[in-house]
Amino acid sequence: MQSTPQANAAPANVNGSVSSAGQSKSAATTRSTLHAKLGGAAAVAATVDVFYKKLMNDPDLEPFFRGVDMVTLIAKQNRFLAYAFGATTHYHGKDIVMGHAHLIINRGLNLTHFDKVAGHFVDSLKEMGVGQELIDEAAGVLIGVRPLFDPERYKGKVDVEKIEKAATTPQSKPAEAGQDAPACCTIM
Repeated sequence: MQSTPQANAAPANVNGSVSSAGQSKSAATTRSTLHAKLGGAAAVAATVDVFYKKLMNDPDLEPFFRGVDMVTLIAKQNRFLAYAFGATTHYHGKDIVMGHAHLIINRGLNLTHFDKVAGHFVDSLKEMGVGQELIDEAAGVLIGVRPLFDPERYKGKVDVEKIEKAATTPQSKPAEAGQDAPACCTIM
């Protein structure tokens, strides 16, 4: 998953358009997504495989995965990262809150766990040979959802009906620039 000079030549701005002159907006945007810069679906999937091996070998995180169908979870993670890293504008999985609220409320998942998970993801990118600039960009996406893993957010505020409804609603990226969290992350 090493970046190429061409992939790094035109950084995307907040709304996904590219700032380099002379390229069409749609063609340049396709080439400039973080997902594409990381090497596309195969490279991201390889990173996800390394990432989950790290999670499963971490004694603080492994208990959260007991009884989970890892093949299905890894496939979901790949679809989510395709969305979060700009390869697609729609995500048809559970909202990030719906997917993790039960772990936060019932099993003690918290910001310390999130930080370890994020660290393992960064380490996985490094292991795959990704450059620091792209690692920083990917980490920025992760940091954007960090507040959703704060247990304080859920105390007395969990609207189960809203979470359940969102779990069955396809998620789309916000059309306006400047919205921080992906649409998949805005339930609460």
